[in-house]
Amino acid sequence: MNNCFLCGNQITSSNDSNEHIIPNAIGGRRTIKGFICNPCNNKTGKDWDVKLTNQLNPLNLLLVIRRDRGEVRPQAFKTISGKEYYLRANGSMIPFKPTFNKTPMDKGYNFSFVARDEREAQQFLKSIKRDFPNFDIDSYLGNMKVEEVYITDDPLHMELRFGGLNEGRSLIKSLLAFCFSRGIAPSMCNTALSFLREEGEACFGWYYQEDDIIIKRNFTKPMHCLAIQGNPSEGTLLGYLEFFGVLRIVACLSNEYKGDAFKSSYCLAPEDWEESEFDFEINVSIKELNDVYSYRKCDASIQRASMVEFLNYTQVKGEDRERNRVTESFSNELISKLSQLENEFTRQEFSQIYNEVLSNSQLLPYILSRIKKGGC
Repeated sequence: MNNCFLCGNQITSSNDSNEHIIPNAIGGRRTIKGFICNPCNNKTGKDWDVKLTNQLNPLNLLLVIRRDRGEVRPQAFKTISGKEYYLRANGSMIPFKPTFNKTPMDKGYNFSFVARDEREAQQFLKSIKRDFPNFDIDSYLGNMKVEEVYITDDPLHMELRFGGLNEGRSLIKSLLAFCFSRGIAPSMCNTALSFLREEGEACFGWYYQEDDIIIKRNFTKPMHCLAIQGNPSEGTLLGYLEFFGVLRIVACLSNEYKGDAFKSSYCLAPEDWEESEFDFEINVSIKELNDVYSYRKCDASIQRASMVEFLNYTQVKGEDRERNRVTESFSNELISKLSQLENEFTRQEFSQIYNEVLSNSQLLPYILSRIKKGGC
C-alpha cells in the first residue's frame, strides 16, 4: 500500500479515499485511490478546495456545470443599478430577499409583497391575517401565480478574484494527483510537497502569454486542463493547469527530477464531462520560473481575452437553454390543452386555445425580451 502524500500515514482499505483529480465541486469527474488518506482528504477539501470553489463559483453558475452530487451553491450578485439577485444552479435568478409593503389608505391598508417561493408567500399572508383576522388567506392562495421577468437592461456586476495560498494548494494538489494517476509518485515532486506541507514557498504563478502552452488551442467549450512535463536535462517536472480556460498557472512540481523525458495531458469539459487530451509544450526554463512566480508572465490583455471568451460562450449557452425551455413549455401546454378536446378541433378552436396558452406562458415575454435586446 502507499503512504498518504500529506501526513505520511499508510493508506489502508479503511482510510483510503476517492480523491477527485479535479475537485468535483467545479465539475471534476475522474478519481484516484491510494493517493491521500480520508482524514487528510476531508481536511484539504475543507481548507483548500472549498476556498478555491468559492472563488470559481460564479463560473460554475454561469456554465451550469455537472457534478456527482448536489447543485452548485446559489450566489448573490448585484446588477449595475444596485438590485440584488441570487443566481441559481440552473441559470435562473430570484430576488436576493423578499419584499413586503404596507400602505395606509382612506379605508384600511394596501398590502403588496414579492416572495421567492410559495412558502414565503404563505408566511406573508399569515402575518396579514394575524393583524386582520377576517382576511381570507385561501382566496389569495388560489389566485397566486409565479411571475417570470427578463432583466434586459440591467446586467449583473461580477468581480472575480483569483489567488491565495490555500487556493493555490488546491491547484497544486490537482497537479500532484494527476502525476500520481500517471504513475509518478508524490515523493518525486519535492517542491510541490514542500508547498503543500507548508514547509516551502509557493511553486506556481499565473501564466497568460502569447506563447500559449496549449498548441493549436481549438476547444469548442470551456475546459479544465492538466499537463505535466518531465525535463531531465534541467531536472524539472513542470505542470500546467487551467480551469474554465480562465484560471491558468505554470508550476514547478520538482527541481530534482531524474526520470525520463515525457509529456502527459488531460482535459475535461465541466458542463458535460467530455474527456480528451491535448498537445502542449511548457516552454519555461528553470531561470524563467522566477518570472512566473513573481507574476511577470501575466499579460492582462490575454487574461481579459480568456474571460471574454468564457462569458461569450456562457451567454450563448444561456440564451439557447432559455429558448428551449420556454418553447418546450409552451408546446407541451398547447398539446395538453388540445388533447382534452373530445372531437377534432376546428381552426377557430385551435386559435382560441393557442392565444390562451400564449397569454399565460413565458414564450411571449421571452420574444419581447429578445426583441428589446435586438435579436431572437
